[in-house]
Amino acid sequence: MTVAVTRWIGRSTLPILAVLAVACADPVAMEDDEDDVVDQAPIELTEEQRVGYEEDAVNLAIRHLQEIDAPELDDVYPPSELVASLFDALVHVHLAEHPVRDTVIDVYRITNVSGHATRTIMVRVDPDHEWTRAWRQEETLTGYPEVDALMITHDLFLSRFHEWSFGDVAILRANRPLNTAALAALFEPIPGVIYAEREAGGWPNDLRAHPLGDGWQLDYRVGFGDCPSGCVHRHIWSFSVSEDGTVAFLGRSGPPPPVPP
Repeated sequence: MTVAVTRWIGRSTLPILAVLAVACADPVAMEDDEDDVVDQAPIELTEEQRVGYEEDAVNLAIRHLQEIDAPELDDVYPPSELVASLFDALVHVHLAEHPVRDTVIDVYRITNVSGHATRTIMVRVDPDHEWTRAWRQEETLTGYPEVDALMITHDLFLSRFHEWSFGDVAILRANRPLNTAALAALFEPIPGVIYAEREAGGWPNDLRAHPLGDGWQLDYRVGFGDCPSGCVHRHIWSFSVSEDGTVAFLGRSGPPPPVPP
């Protein structure tokens, strides 16, 4: 029996099919057993889960490009093959039958987390430029060709406009996950834009991915202890996921995590 998950990433219109094998072995295992090959459960992703993992995959792809200082880091859309590989790895762990899978996904909910917001940028504008009036009137398209070309090309819309004491700021949102730092850089040179930046923040729980053989090591991390300043402690559960979908629990590290809310 197999479970198929299909999704589209970035600009690509090519559906990428992940076929997950379902084994019939005993699914019960001790959480601390390392190098356990993990069975796959016959579970389909919900739409919310699919979208969340797409965002996680784009975020992990951006982090990977940063770590290797890749030129693609300047692209609005990370390489689709890289995003697809990370998405598949996340889905394979989601479908795993193992107590640790339940701990990281169902208990601590270490999913759809992002150190880089993958859909939102903030653009501060000079109100003396005529084209900014449209945003102040909550209109997505401004009539200014350079701005509107970016809005249309990258499927953006005006989410909110703030006339704050320090300046006028438009919050732009994309309809699909992308590299918001690269997108913000495209707005920077436009006359009337004072600055543009990705919306970012700190999350106690997060995901990390590291290349491992023919697949990935996925680290599911819970942060605690003064997290507004970056979290003093981290507890980490690690899985390996090979290209053929084999999932193994590698172990855990760090101080005991707090009881989840």
